[in-house]
Amino acid sequence: MYILPFSAAKKRTEDSTAEEKQQDQQQQPKTKKKKKEKEKTVMDEEKEAAIAAEVKAARERALVPLEIRMKQFKDMLLERGVSIKDSDI
Repeated sequence: MYILPFSAAKKRTEDSTAEEKQQDQQQQPKTKKKKKEKEKTVMDEEKEAAIAAEVKAARERALVPLEIRMKQFKDMLLERGVSIKDSDI
């Protein structure tokens, strides 16, 4: 069995730690990319849901005449106790 001098052993451990650090750095961008991709997919799903809700509301607005929608809105305000003439919005 061959025993390495202290300086050679120290250099080997420094080399191995440097390699480990380099591998960690290479893996970090992959995990960051995965997190960003997950965030993007969640945001995309939320955007799609919001767009779908807006399209649905637009269809309903197109079907219900303005006068009826105004009456429904005024009735809702009365139910909640909000004055129609109240300007403190």
